[in-house]
Amino acid sequence: MAPKSGEISLVDDKESLTKDTSLSANETEEIWSSILKGVASSKIVPTKNLLILGDRESGKTALIRHLKGVEDEETFEVPNANGTMSKSVGTGTDDSSPIDKHSNNELALSYTFVEVKDDEAEDTLTRLGIYQLAGSHESYQSLLRFALNSSTLPDSLVVIVLDWARPWTFIETLQRWIKFLEVGIENIKTEGSSGTKDGWSKGKVVVEELKESIERFIQTYSEPDSTNPNAATVNSESEDVALPLGPGVLTTNLSVPLVVVCTKSDKVSSYLERELDYKEERFDYIQQCLRTICLKYGAALFYTTTRLPETFTNLRQYILHRLLGFRPTSSDTKSAFAFNIKANYVERDRVLVPAGSDSWRVIKFLKEGFDCNELLQGWNLDMGEKSSSEEDTGEKISARKVYEEEIIAHEDRDKPLSVQTTIEAEDEQEFFQRHFDTLQRANSERPPPPSVVGPMAAPSYSYGDIGADIPDLDNSLPKAPPRTSPNPQVKNPLQPPNTTITNGTTAPPSNGSAPNPNPNPSQNNTQNEVLANFFQNLLSKKTTTTGPSATSSNEPITTPAINKQDNRKMVEKELNKLRTTTTSSMAGK
Repeated sequence: MAPKSGEISLVDDKESLTKDTSLSANETEEIWSSILKGVASSKIVPTKNLLILGDRESGKTALIRHLKGVEDEETFEVPNANGTMSKSVGTGTDDSSPIDKHSNNELALSYTFVEVKDDEAEDTLTRLGIYQLAGSHESYQSLLRFALNSSTLPDSLVVIVLDWARPWTFIETLQRWIKFLEVGIENIKTEGSSGTKDGWSKGKVVVEELKESIERFIQTYSEPDSTNPNAATVNSESEDVALPLGPGVLTTNLSVPLVVVCTKSDKVSSYLERELDYKEERFDYIQQCLRTICLKYGAALFYTTTRLPETFTNLRQYILHRLLGFRPTSSDTKSAFAFNIKANYVERDRVLVPAGSDSWRVIKFLKEGFDCNELLQGWNLDMGEKSSSEEDTGEKISARKVYEEEIIAHEDRDKPLSVQTTIEAEDEQEFFQRHFDTLQRANSERPPPPSVVGPMAAPSYSYGDIGADIPDLDNSLPKAPPRTSPNPQVKNPLQPPNTTITNGTTAPPSNGSAPNPNPNPSQNNTQNEVLANFFQNLLSKKTTTTGPSATSSNEPITTPAINKQDNRKMVEKELNKLRTTTTSSMAGK
């Protein structure tokens, strides 16, 4: 049946209404999406990166904790000028905090972050990501690219941590970590090099731009106004004149802002000065060496200690100043992250030297006689760099060697007796190859085993010392008169076993040679006489012990007793034969 016309128009109206509704819903969704995207784009928080490098137990964990604003107050004693002790409130020492003991970093590369907020608006201005690398071995280079690469390098700052508990390791630690960082920068230069021309890559372009930025920052540095402490230290190309770099300033540009932090500066007075007898001249020498090296790389120098929390506050403010606030906006000349603190060279536990504020002239003013150029030449020698100065014509001496001769190493008394060290197992094939020659030589020198097949030679024994240690028990016994032996087959009892008598026959020697019966007659005679006296004494003792028992008994003598007496007579008879032999031999001489 054909549909009616009214029904057809009703269906068309429903379809058109559905289409209009879907169009309006899509338009509404697009409007809200655009609004949300606009709000999200306006709320995007920029991220800055902070890479902390340092050896184990150097105070890195305490440094990160203070940068995040976490402090643990505790009461400790400080000496007064009159020699008494007074209690003060602080955050403990860097290496004895309970948080450090329970939160030691055991990761090869760790990460945490802190949100930097504006004090006025309470808005999050940026997120500061903090990376911590566990070691400087070349195997950690593969992890360094997660913290430093061509994308993150423009927004990064590197901190190298030194430990005042071991000041004799300062130069060695700096050289090791700076070499590690230089290798990482060279790897960044190779990023994005595929398909490029003239040897330029994305990473190399980024590195060269950052080098120019760091050089411009140091050239335009100006000291904060002492009369107006609220005024910001402005580094702007339009307002400040770029001055030429002085001698030894930024001779090696790493293309990344660098800060050297010496933690546990309270050890200067509590440990080094009191226990190790460090003098003021030695502390000045250490500071001059560190400042000369920092000047070469355009780095800042900070001393920190948990006894003085403001040292960490100054360091945090300087880090934010380098990452966020060294350029003011066009509308406001006051920066929220300006660094208005002047350099401090005098107080040895809170030294503060911003990048761009130092020079060789200021370093030499601290202590006369210090040669910055000589130290720099020795440093270049250690780092394998070629010096470009025309004055470097003399003999160069290692800076590390000179420093370690001046700052003598001492054993760490606070270290545990047993330190877990990483044991690397040697490949077994390499081990066998290394000892193969030794094993072959040992097998060739080993004597052949004795043969178990065939006749075995009779052992030969030396009887020269038999009876020499037997004492003469009875010298008063009468000696028997010389008599000749009726039995010619009776041999000397001291005769070797290969000529013993068996059933009246003498066994020939196994080696086929006739034995010498008496090689030394005088010695044998003396031995025979001693043996005769020894056996005679035994017989006399036996007679004494058996006599009373025989007389006290009323029983008749039995047959076994008669046998014992016969045996005693036989022994006496043999002894008389021995005496006769001895006497005849002496008469023959």
